[in-house]
Amino acid sequence: RQLTAGTVALLSGFFFASNAILVFACYSEWDPIAAAVLLVWSEFTTRAFYSKENPGLYMKLINAFRVGMTMGMYLETMKISG
Repeated sequence: RQLTAGTVALLSGFFFASNAILVFACYSEWDPIAAAVLLVWSEFTTRAFYSKENPGLYMKLINAFRVGMTMGMYLETMKISG
């Protein structure tokens, strides 16, 4: 059950990153602001997840979403630059 929820959160993060990059690419003046917001959110969730000795299911799902989002951003970067 946790594996299924984690996989859905990971793929949702990947989907969110792909769509967010597509939307913010249309409005190039929003790129720095969007990048800063996503970076700050990612850092806060990373700190919250790894500061706990035994994170709960909710934090694990948020971390899986963050990992999927990061993976999606890297893939979109490779598609755009290549």
